[in-house]
Amino acid sequence: TLEGIGLSSNEDYSIVSEAFPYLSKRLLTDDSPRAKAALRSMVYGAEDKDASNATPNLSKVLSMGDGFTSYSSATAAVPQAAAPPAAGKAASPAPADAAP
Repeated sequence: TLEGIGLSSNEDYSIVSEAFPYLSKRLLTDDSPRAKAALRSMVYGAEDKDASNATPNLSKVLSMGDGFTSYSSATAAVPQAAAPPAAGKAASPAPADAAP
């Protein structure tokens, strides 16, 4: 595994720590129900807790904010590639009256 390779050269290596900036960004920006549930679990603890009565874990919130900032800073200079068409959808053909 990737973590095993990392541990062979650094006994303190943690793939979760390395991926945390990306995970933070994803949890804070993804609107999917799955991401929202993961964020809620991360901030408030176990899924079975009622978030309306739970106290957020401030250190996790701050850590996620730092991770988001770190990821955003690291990727700011990377040019964004054009997104390919969605799976199963072909590019829209040009209108019949469009000039070649």
